[in-house]
Amino acid sequence: MPAPTQSELEATRKSLVSHGLQFLSSSASFLSTSPSQTTFSILHFAVGLELLLKSRLFHEHWSLIAATPHSTQWSAIKDGDFQSVQATDLLPVLSRILGESFSRATEAAFKEVLRHRNRSIHFLPKNDLVSTARDLCKGWYHLVELLRHRWRNSFEDFQEEIESVEKSLLSLRTYLRTRFEELDANQRFTGAKHDGRLIECFVCGFQSAILDKGQAHVSVGSCPVCYSAFLAADLGCGHWLDLSQGFYGETPCRCGATHTPQDLAELCDELQPRLSPKELATLGSTRFSCGECLQHQ
Repeated sequence: MPAPTQSELEATRKSLVSHGLQFLSSSASFLSTSPSQTTFSILHFAVGLELLLKSRLFHEHWSLIAATPHSTQWSAIKDGDFQSVQATDLLPVLSRILGESFSRATEAAFKEVLRHRNRSIHFLPKNDLVSTARDLCKGWYHLVELLRHRWRNSFEDFQEEIESVEKSLLSLRTYLRTRFEELDANQRFTGAKHDGRLIECFVCGFQSAILDKGQAHVSVGSCPVCYSAFLAADLGCGHWLDLSQGFYGETPCRCGATHTPQDLAELCDELQPRLSPKELATLGSTRFSCGECLQHQ
């Protein structure tokens, strides 16, 4: 039988990935619509997960998506007339073929998604819809870690689409909480927590924003939960203000006081070395702080 051409293989691979992401995108839409759509969200997510895992096998060799790869012809793959690897067997097969191991958390998350699918097809989804949504979000968290990190080279041409799907999920509080819990369990915040660089994120509200080791009163930072980046300032009260949208006039702080840009400038002035009499005579009143960077000019 004729072997597949390179263009046929590439077209089929892209179709597998594209369809998988489309199912995941529709799953996110159903999940955010209403609880009554949870069944459709479960089914679409499970199909998307299965297609993307199979596409990773296909990337290694087209025959590997078949339950009996050595006796399967390309014509059968092309016509869809073959028995594919069962969804529950995909991780063990991937582990054997790729020589990779998967964490227990990843295995458990995918297994739970497939369990929800079987229940939805044959019976009814769980009454606890909040728990079900959390299980789907956990499944996406572990899947996206593979697609964007470990398997990034295999999905490089689909990174924008993958990010688009995740962006739709980032609007869901359940997914943000799942990301926070998973990252916290993996000790993502431990170091920052110990050296005082962990603060509450201005966007998602979790204790997940990490400050860079910068100046004493001003710092840039980022949140690995919601992917936000920010500029923040501590005016000596122990609470950080978000300066990402600028710092104008009197700004209320959680300490109960209000702060102004002048307060911050004075704090930063205190950190500057004192001028010598000669420098004072030379600079006179021309020495001032820049309103943008707070550096002395």
